[in-house]
Amino acid sequence: MKRLLLILLTVVVPAFPSLRKVGPQQKYRTICAAIQDAKADDVIEISAGDYVGDVCVIRAANLTLRGIGPGRPHVKAGGKSAQEKAIWVVAPTAGNIVIENIEFSGATVTDHNGAGIRVDPGTGDVTIRNCYFHDNENGVLTGARPGSHILVEGSWFENNGKDSFSHNIYVGVAKLFTFQGNYSTKSLVGHLVKTRAAENRILYNRLTMETGTGSRLIDVSNGGLTYVIGNVMHQGPNSSNHNLIGYQREGPRPTNPDHQLYVINNTMISAASPAGAFIEVDPSVRMQVVAINNVFLGSGTQSTQTSALLRNNFTGDPRLANSAGFDFRPCASSPLLDIAAEPGMHNGFDLNPKFQYRHPALVFPRQIVGKLDIGAYEHDGLTCPGR
Repeated sequence: MKRLLLILLTVVVPAFPSLRKVGPQQKYRTICAAIQDAKADDVIEISAGDYVGDVCVIRAANLTLRGIGPGRPHVKAGGKSAQEKAIWVVAPTAGNIVIENIEFSGATVTDHNGAGIRVDPGTGDVTIRNCYFHDNENGVLTGARPGSHILVEGSWFENNGKDSFSHNIYVGVAKLFTFQGNYSTKSLVGHLVKTRAAENRILYNRLTMETGTGSRLIDVSNGGLTYVIGNVMHQGPNSSNHNLIGYQREGPRPTNPDHQLYVINNTMISAASPAGAFIEVDPSVRMQVVAINNVFLGSGTQSTQTSALLRNNFTGDPRLANSAGFDFRPCASSPLLDIAAEPGMHNGFDLNPKFQYRHPALVFPRQIVGKLDIGAYEHDGLTCPGR
């Protein structure tokens, strides 16, 4: 009996995840104090308000950091950085991190590569959702995580950049990068989206340079299996690079064995002068680029790859609601209606657009009446006086 009692007393009770609350009236007054105490699987809820100089390293795995409203909590660098890298640094051991509904601004460091969020090389997935990155040297910058999924959705990137090496978002080596339902605009120097991932799904975003002075809208630096579907894309008149999409312009990479690019049902506008290419493909690419059901508005080469499959794309006046005001929905009189081709499948991935972008940084289901329309939007009954 005594032996049984001793065994029962030495049983270790497992720790349960904690909910850690941050705010003026909470246990934690700063976000980083909660991050420092956090254990694996914890949730940190952050009340809206300004958090100046609240910079630190996230080390716990399976951690969720969530802003709670109304409004987003705003983390301002305030002249500080974690490890001379970023406002928040996700450490190599910190995998499966979720960051939601938080604003980041003002990240600067000595080497001009400061980020709102820096994900260091390591293991584990990272999800960034409904966040706002502006006026940083990089919005988001990720190091090599070859087996991981980097998911960014419903977020806003604006006015980030310092030099040609800094971007609104820059994803390094990863197994899969999904960028969907985001608004990336007006980068100062670099690209709106740059990625070196083995597979890229760039879906239903608004990528509009507008008055920005940055470079490409999408740069898939080292190739990789890439789907660009249902995006609204605008290359502005002040851009330093007049091309919209760059594919494998920095050469192939062993981590990216598939060199296939699909560009499907996008509305692409070039306001650059002189016009560049809508799709700029490095000569090293041997796989045929596939571009179907896109609107190419403005002058410029559709694809620099002479062997590209360019099928059922539209040039001319698409009769959109208000292109100058960035409303790219087709009018009832638009020639885009009901004439899209069936884009098919690739490796089990459906190339048909399932959603549409809704500003700012949202998506909603694409309701098809009759047949699929060309471009990023399905006609929704909109009539345009005089069109």
